[in-house]
Amino acid sequence: MKTTRRLISAFVAALMIVTTFAATVVSASAAAATSEVWFDNSNFNWENVFVYAYGTK
Repeated sequence: MKTTRRLISAFVAALMIVTTFAATVVSASAAAATSEVWFDNSNFNWENVFVYAYGTK
């Protein structure tokens, strides 16, 4: 009985780790794919506009 409980606990823990990892990868790729930056350059009329973004591609 103790062995069965340990095996089930290990399986559930491993399943939680895999699920968390998969959810993180999917949400990070979705965020990177949908990131947009809008800048109104009419006030500045800069020739080149650069954006430094962290946490996205």
